[in-house]
Amino acid sequence: MLKGLDLGVKVRGTGIPTMDDPLVSISANDVVLDGPEDAILDELMSLVRDEDPDIIYTDKGDSFVMPYLQHRASLHGMRMELGREEGERTSKGKSYFTYGRIVYKPPAHKLRGRVHIDREASFTYGEAGLPGLIEMSRLSHIPLQDISRLSPGSAISAMQVNEAVRSGHLIRWKKNLPEDFKTAGALIACDRGGFIYEPRVGLHDDVWEVDFFSLYPSIMVRYNISPETLNCACCPRSPLMVPEIGYRICERRTGLVPRVLEPILDRRRVYKSMKDDPRKGANYQQRAKALKWVLVTCFGYTGYRNARFGRIECHESITAYGRDILVRSAAIAESRGFDILHGIVDSLWLQGDGDIRRLCDEISAEFGIPLNLEGRYRWIVFLPSVSTGMGALNRYYGLFDDGELKLRGIAVRRKDTPVIVEELQGDMLRCLSRAGNAEEFIDTVPDALEVVDRYAAELRSGEVTAERLIVRKRVSRRLEEYSQFNDSVAALRQLHDRGFELEPGQSIEYVILDSGSARSWERVRAAPFLDGDGYDREKYVELVHRGAAELLSPFGWSFERVRERDSQRR
Repeated sequence: MLKGLDLGVKVRGTGIPTMDDPLVSISANDVVLDGPEDAILDELMSLVRDEDPDIIYTDKGDSFVMPYLQHRASLHGMRMELGREEGERTSKGKSYFTYGRIVYKPPAHKLRGRVHIDREASFTYGEAGLPGLIEMSRLSHIPLQDISRLSPGSAISAMQVNEAVRSGHLIRWKKNLPEDFKTAGALIACDRGGFIYEPRVGLHDDVWEVDFFSLYPSIMVRYNISPETLNCACCPRSPLMVPEIGYRICERRTGLVPRVLEPILDRRRVYKSMKDDPRKGANYQQRAKALKWVLVTCFGYTGYRNARFGRIECHESITAYGRDILVRSAAIAESRGFDILHGIVDSLWLQGDGDIRRLCDEISAEFGIPLNLEGRYRWIVFLPSVSTGMGALNRYYGLFDDGELKLRGIAVRRKDTPVIVEELQGDMLRCLSRAGNAEEFIDTVPDALEVVDRYAAELRSGEVTAERLIVRKRVSRRLEEYSQFNDSVAALRQLHDRGFELEPGQSIEYVILDSGSARSWERVRAAPFLDGDGYDREKYVELVHRGAAELLSPFGWSFERVRERDSQRR
């Protein structure tokens, strides 16, 4: 059992803490150290030596806590040592683009002989906890402290390199594998993603959800897709051909990528099957979640130009097989009396009275990839796109038979949503969850609208605390690169005025004071500078109304109608 120590600091200052702010106290698990600053720092090092933790956990440890402690110690002629051995391993911070967004990675502060995990800087820890980190570390052979700061893509790349070394494959220092020449017609056939059945907007009851187990990684293993197995020189007449695009697959050898993925898929399948274990079920689930991200990233890396074992033709082949499998699965379901309400890449939502378990078994046997029954919905609502009104591909909410809600793409799931809007949608959903079918759902809509009225009244009273109103936005560029003045730019200007700059990928938090003002300090207040400044009551009422309309728009309650109802009742 690894022993942990939770470390935090409290400084004397207003707004954003800086290196020059004096140290007030340090918390180490349940112990609070205070007094003269040099005495606090000395006590901390003594406590760490006595407790001898294996892991030190921090929040913002890389970006502030560790460098701050080192700086304050240096002012007293001391050297801050929190590892079992002297010294730290550090790296530079950087901003980078990944999966459609800018992310900032702060400088790493790694201890020697002991592990430092910054919970805010570790994606894997946030998703899968310590068990997930340990799982990834074991499989990738990357030390725990390092893997906590790396992406799942780095983990799968290390696994592939390890397998290449083990099996005697040549590993190029820099990949020099350009995309194969294609005609315009071939590009049209190849350059496509997963297949999607447009969702039927509105309310549906008695709906089954089924999905394939790790579809894309399973395709790579099942059909032997790897950079060296596509259109290989040894099998020019191979009968194994990728649907639609006609790439030939090697018959003589198993590819590197399938060899790496097969044991990962097997491990994840075992972990998921043990989720009900009374002692270690939660641990197994965290490990399974870590492996899920490794598998998802492995597919993405096949089309990543800098991936050591990436090749765009692999990416094209995987999606081609995926489209073929989903379309043929839907055809089998329809032949068994089911109606397709929605389908996206690896999941189908079906309505009908057929034998769902028999259908899953039949499709699993047909493709050699397990089709799992996710559950039955008492009711599910597919939401429209705000811009087009057509069915949004991944925005819905529904209630399973066991009473669990599944939410995708709505405000309560987004990280930039103020707490007040999260609470609103949570209370509305609890109200709607009293319905056991579509008919009862419609009857609960007036009650959900009463919830909206309650939140609007609370906001207009002026009594809502700032913590429930904070808006959080990710910064995509530097302040001087913005050309349009908006709330986020106003908050960035405030930080700039006080001598602070954010890197692209970091997040800014603020409360809206007057949404119509053209002055930065009057329009919003950055969270570090909040001091009982009030808030723009009607702007937050508008945000609440938008959150309500998001859930109820399929039933005639558009944002405009919700606003009109509010004005009539005032």
